[in-house]
Amino acid sequence: MKKVFIFMLLLAIIFSFATAVFAYGLEITIKTDVDPGAPGDPTGDGRINLSDISIIMKYIAKWDISKYTFIEDAADVTHDGKIDLHDVSKILKYLARWHGLIEPPKDTSPITTETAIAT
Repeated sequence: MKKVFIFMLLLAIIFSFATAVFAYGLEITIKTDVDPGAPGDPTGDGRINLSDISIIMKYIAKWDISKYTFIEDAADVTHDGKIDLHDVSKILKYLARWHGLIEPPKDTSPITTETAIAT
């Protein structure tokens, strides 16, 4: 029961943050260019960002993600054979520039926000 509560709480926090970011037309840009399909880049777009977190959360929640590119090996950043909240946590720590996912970005400039026009 406690694990379910924690999972739901984490899910709510992540989706509310993502919703707020997209609703106000803001895009958070963190310079995290990687090889497409690298650990933490399950979308295969060459960047580790909230889109990667979102697709992993949808996968964990068993939502239909068939219309998206999803690279399972890239989503399993803990290399334990499972895609779960441990993987999400590790990617979030990486985005926050904590230790963990892969080597830290070479660019140490601060995280920037850019205003984007919602379409």
